[in-house]
Amino acid sequence: QVVRVIYNNTKKLPQDRESVFWFNVLQVPPTNIGSDGGQNKMLVMLRSRIKLFYRPDGLGKPDNLAKKLQIKTVNKGSGKSGIVIVNPQPWFASLSNLNVKVNGASYNLDADMIAPFSSQTWWLPGKRSLKSFSGTVTVTLVNDLGARISESYDVPHH
Repeated sequence: QVVRVIYNNTKKLPQDRESVFWFNVLQVPPTNIGSDGGQNKMLVMLRSRIKLFYRPDGLGKPDNLAKKLQIKTVNKGSGKSGIVIVNPQPWFASLSNLNVKVNGASYNLDADMIAPFSSQTWWLPGKRSLKSFSGTVTVTLVNDLGARISESYDVPHH
């Protein structure tokens, strides 16, 4: 089966950054009720969720995307601390893994996409203060070809 996606130009998309859309597919197998002969059978349905990126012509390629991310720390008054990742670029940063090693402890945090020209905060579990620490943040991104690119950053402290 073939799916054809066409941009119909009814909605103007930003030309200074990527846009992302989600394409959801549910594959339902055909069933033939009369031919089962009284035997058990199992039907498997697959659900796929595909990211579709629109990249304007003049935007170029996201070379060294991981190297240009900026890492900051943030502390809440309640004793919680987190890591802020700033994406100052016009491309989405699709994270596949995010690991924070701080004061001898290691945290694998839920990876997510970071939109162009924006930031996202990940809170460390429990009450962890990052006021005096040493550590690294390792970010693993998925590039345009599906390869995983990792970059480690020293965690800055205030």
